[in-house]
Amino acid sequence: MWAEKHTNTYIQAPFNNANVQQWRDKPLAIDSAEFDPQLLGYDKEQKRRLFIERYERPKELTAGKEE
Repeated sequence: MWAEKHTNTYIQAPFNNANVQQWRDKPLAIDSAEFDPQLLGYDKEQKRRLFIERYERPKELTAGKEE
């Protein structure tokens, strides 16, 4: 799907504003009303917390048993 979207982009000659606008002004994900940077920060914090709970703490608990 990614390759189909990115390899089928051709710029038609002669270059004019209409042709350039087709590939230059494609809407980005951050341009939509659904983009929320605070939600991304929350998601990053949640993933960090889950990493600590599920990986780091069990690693600390088992470190004493190996000796």
